[in-house]
Amino acid sequence: MITRASETDEYIQTLDANRTVILTDHNVEQLVLPKFAALSPFRRICIAAGEASKCQETVNTILHQMHQLGMDRNSILIGLGGGVVTDLAGYCASIYMRGIKVIHIPTSLLAMVDAAIGGKTGINTAWGKNMVGTFHQPEAVLYKPEVLNTLPERHLKCGFVEAWKTFVMCKPNEWRELTFPLSEAQIADVAQTKLKLVEEDFREQNKRAWLNFGHTIGHAFEHLYHQSHHLLHGEAIAWGMLAEMYLFDANQDLLLFWENWVVNNIPKLPYTPLDKERILHLMQADKKSKDGTLHFALPYESGSAVVPQNVESVSSSLDRMWKKHLSKA
Repeated sequence: MITRASETDEYIQTLDANRTVILTDHNVEQLVLPKFAALSPFRRICIAAGEASKCQETVNTILHQMHQLGMDRNSILIGLGGGVVTDLAGYCASIYMRGIKVIHIPTSLLAMVDAAIGGKTGINTAWGKNMVGTFHQPEAVLYKPEVLNTLPERHLKCGFVEAWKTFVMCKPNEWRELTFPLSEAQIADVAQTKLKLVEEDFREQNKRAWLNFGHTIGHAFEHLYHQSHHLLHGEAIAWGMLAEMYLFDANQDLLLFWENWVVNNIPKLPYTPLDKERILHLMQADKKSKDGTLHFALPYESGSAVVPQNVESVSSSLDRMWKKHLSKA
C-alpha cells in the first residue's frame, strides 16, 4: 500500500507505540524526524548515514538492538530514511524472528520513487552491491514530500535518474513528460508505476527485471568508485544506463536526451580504460549474470526486454563511453 501524503500522519497514529520501533540514520534524525510529530512516541534505532552502513556488521547491531528493545513477532519496524535505511529495515525485518512487519517512510526522492517500493532488501559485500538480501514486502509506504526540501540538488537528481528509468522501461511513450525537478504528482505516478509492475512479478522472474536497466554496469561503477570518489547510487546508474544504451541500436531521441542530461547534470564518471577489466569482473559476479553470461534490461523501440550480451559487446560499450564523454580533461 502506498499512502497519499495527506494520509501519512493519520496512518502513523493507528500504530501501537509499544510495538513499533523506528530505524533511521543520524542525518534523518536531526533534519527530518522533527517534521513527523506523529512519530515522537516511538522508540528508535539510529545508525550512521551513508552506503557504508549497508553491511553485515550494521545488521548485527540493529538486530541486537531490536532484541534489547523487546521486539517480538507482533512488532513493526519503520524504516525512516533513504534507500540505505529502507534496504536495511526491510532486510532486518525479514530475518528477525523469521519475519516481522516493516513500514517504510522514504525521505529521499530515490527512495520515494524506487528503493522503498517493491520489497527488495539487501546489504553489500566485499564482492558486490546487494549480494545478500531477501524479498520482503512492506505493509505500507508512507509519503511526506515536503521532506525533500532538506536534500541537496545532487541527491534529487539521483532520484530523477531512477524515475526516468522506470518510465523509459514501463511507459516508453511518456518519458518525455518527466522533467527535473519532479512534481508531487509525478513522484506518485512513478511510484504507482513501479508498484504495479512489482505486483505482477514480485520475485523478478519476468517483467520486474526491466527495472534493472542501467544497474548491471552501474552497480560495478558504484562498487568501484563509491568510496574513492563518493559516487552516489543514482549517479552510477545514470552512467550505467548510458553505457548500456551503447550495447544496441538505441532509439536516437532517447539516447541523445540521456547523453545530454547525464553530461550536464551528473558528475563526471572517474572511469578510465585501466579499470575495464575490474568492471567486467564485477559484472560477471553480479546477481544478473546467469551461467557466466551477462544479461541486460534494455529499452528497445519494440518494447523492453532482458537480453544476453557477450563481454566483447560490453567492452566496446565502455570504450565508446570513454571516448565520447570521459577522455577529455
